Amino acid sequence: MKTTLLLFAAILFAGITADAQFTTGQTADIVLGQPDFTTATNPGSPTSSNMVPYSVAVDGAHSKLFVADLSFNRILRWHTDGVNSSDAAEAVYGQPDFTHFVADITQTAMDGPSGVCMAPAGTTLYVSEFNSNRITRFNNAYNITSGSSSANAVLGEPDFNTGGGGTSSSTVTTPYGGAIDAAGHLYVPDWTNNRVLRFDNANNIASGSPANGVLGQIDFTHGGENRGHTPPASCNDSTMRGPTGVAIDNAGTLYVADNLNNRVLYFKNAATKANGAPADGVIGQGSFTSHDPHTFAASRFTLHGPNSVAVDGARRLYISDFNNNRILCYENPAIITTTVFNLAADSALGQTNLTNNSSGSDQYSLNGPAGLAIDNNNGYLWVADQSNSRVLRYTASASFIPLPVELTSFTATVSEGKVELAWKTATEINNSGFDVERNSATGWAKIGFVAGHGTTNAPQSYSYTDASVRVGKYSYRLKQIDHDGKFVYHQVIETSVGITPSTVYLDNNYPNPFNPSTKISFVLGTKGHAALKVFNLLGQEVATLADGEFNDGETQTFTFDASKLSSGIYYYELRTGGTTQIKKMMLLK
Repeated sequence: MKTTLLLFAAILFAGITADAQFTTGQTADIVLGQPDFTTATNPGSPTSSNMVPYSVAVDGAHSKLFVADLSFNRILRWHTDGVNSSDAAEAVYGQPDFTHFVADITQTAMDGPSGVCMAPAGTTLYVSEFNSNRITRFNNAYNITSGSSSANAVLGEPDFNTGGGGTSSSTVTTPYGGAIDAAGHLYVPDWTNNRVLRFDNANNIASGSPANGVLGQIDFTHGGENRGHTPPASCNDSTMRGPTGVAIDNAGTLYVADNLNNRVLYFKNAATKANGAPADGVIGQGSFTSHDPHTFAASRFTLHGPNSVAVDGARRLYISDFNNNRILCYENPAIITTTVFNLAADSALGQTNLTNNSSGSDQYSLNGPAGLAIDNNNGYLWVADQSNSRVLRYTASASFIPLPVELTSFTATVSEGKVELAWKTATEINNSGFDVERNSATGWAKIGFVAGHGTTNAPQSYSYTDASVRVGKYSYRLKQIDHDGKFVYHQVIETSVGITPSTVYLDNNYPNPFNPSTKISFVLGTKGHAALKVFNLLGQEVATLADGEFNDGETQTFTFDASKLSSGIYYYELRTGGTTQIKKMMLLK
């Protein structure tokens, strides 16, 4: 039976506690890019074993490590099984070989790669190219050979030969970092535009596809620091200033390294957030309006220029505190259920305590740590120690707990008015099955159950059809349940049924006949004004249920209370734009 670290699973028990995985002052056990732990030479020219790393990503299933080497315009790849310090990379992308470093904007070249990311148990690599203002996608990156790295798609630009950047839903300007979840939501920090973009179904969308959501700005056409507040450093819960790193946990919480505001923001259920939505909490500051770098006051509560974030399977959080030359580790951020400020770090890598911030180049020290990556299978934390021109590996403590369920995908498609849900697992232990839950106006409710496969190392596929939907937007989540009753929720996904820009849908009231009240719902395909009123048989208005502006695609539900009216037939009317819809209902006392 296969077991692995609970720490680095894709889906884990909720509320589990364990010993600290990393301890303050812990030494790194592998160094790449330098001949030893005490050398910190800045390379003048590229080889197969030197670099200036900005970001790292891991394909745990194939034991591959990817490093974004911005200075030499390339991605380096190592095989990590049995890797030793100072080992050479096995492959290079963006250049024809290990000695070239020309910047270019083509399907096979790169210009300033600043970020790499890969989904849990995934094989698709995303590369954020800072100078060419684009994100490139490489399918099955683990087996691409040197000199033949041809990207499969590009986002942020219309094609592989354009790199102008911009401020729209289809362009980025100096992207930095990235994160993708098992449901295919790709999050990209757009540095110059002071925002984070979300691309849905990223593994399958075509080149040039627009983003589906934005955080940090009210819409896709604005890009000012902290939304243009004066002075520029003035910030609040919905602004950003130079975001550099993002991470998404298995519950759908997005963490954003808001670099120039010296803080990390978190957004719960990020895939469902409206454009410009406020953050649910902040780490590294005492309030949403504080941006103090605490230059001379490093502590377990403070951050100075956070560069990157990472989360493990138990939803522990790791922040590379760049200017304080350390990695802060938070053992239980999953306890966050309300807005929390000044979350205390539990340990720090790169320093001997939680108040030091000196730089160094030995087995204990860091100098400007940037990108972070978690190895889901082996319990490793990889760190791009940027200013030391090296990558370090830290190994977690030996707290082995069997992996319950590793979910690798969760999708929703609409067919013939039904929602088809599909998900896959890589491994399962003690899995009773999955409750399928749907969100509505009354909250989350179970709509079905799909039995699991107990304990298995073989990949499994599951599906569920929701045939009870009407026109509107719907949210779904999975509640994975063990045979012993423990459970965990997977992140939320969204889909819409029957919505076009011209949609005006007035639903039948329920119940009907009714006494004394009934519910009436409608959906608009385009954001706009709508009025919902009730009339008697004489055409006299007896109630106005709604009269205002409503968002597109959202189901609006109102209660009509007829306790003071007499039995009989009543009509309800929806007016929006030039459209009027009327339906009748019966009050039966």
